[in-house]
Amino acid sequence: VQVVGGFSLFTDGFVDVFATSTENGRRLSALSERIRGLKNDLTRMQEAIDRRYDDELAAQGIESWTIENDRLKGIIERFTIFTHKQQAGDLVGLNVEEGVEAGDITMF
Repeated sequence: VQVVGGFSLFTDGFVDVFATSTENGRRLSALSERIRGLKNDLTRMQEAIDRRYDDELAAQGIESWTIENDRLKGIIERFTIFTHKQQAGDLVGLNVEEGVEAGDITMF
């Protein structure tokens, strides 16, 4: 009778892993909710930016705008590429060079 009284269908290790998994599931669910909230915040921000942009275009009496200066376009394009490259390097833990001289090629 004593042998049956101490019997457990699951080992202590299994019970620990199950409890940890359950807690991780709760934390993952909370994180998912938080991400949904951030997504909603970003959507509202984008809508506010779009309204402000449209209001400013209307105030200027124009329907759209473009950058006509090729030099300024080039500066913006290089800045965007460098910024994205820097962010990608930060995400994966790589050191990215600080910049390049005019005419140098940026490798991805």
